[in-house]
Amino acid sequence: MKNKLFFTIIKFALLILGVATLIPMFAIDINSVDALLYCVYGYIGIAVLVLLVMAVANMGKSGGGMHLGLIVGGVIAVVAVVSYFVLASTSSVTLADGSVITDELVLKGTDTMLYTSYAAFALLVLVMVFGEIRNSFK
Repeated sequence: MKNKLFFTIIKFALLILGVATLIPMFAIDINSVDALLYCVYGYIGIAVLVLLVMAVANMGKSGGGMHLGLIVGGVIAVVAVVSYFVLASTSSVTLADGSVITDELVLKGTDTMLYTSYAAFALLVLVMVFGEIRNSFK
């Protein structure tokens, strides 16, 4: 029961942080790319911290196979993000107001976040479909 309450609180906190992160995206000027990036960087950092805390909290409760799976999953995630960063384009982007973004780190960072989001969404859909198919055969 204690774990269930802990995870419910974590989910509620992430929901509030997610909504709080989205509010500045609609409140500030759309051409303010830096402010939007800082909001996204902050949310990604918070999500990674919560993920690490939850993983450490569950380490003592599960068998050794879970630890290996967590390590392998973490290594795969790091390799994927690094490869997305290497593959990201540095071509300049023209915004709607005519200004041009030429900062290579900003361009690579936004492309990396987009590629990571696409991959995470595709993986989420695959896991959901696989889970539904597996549950239908039980």
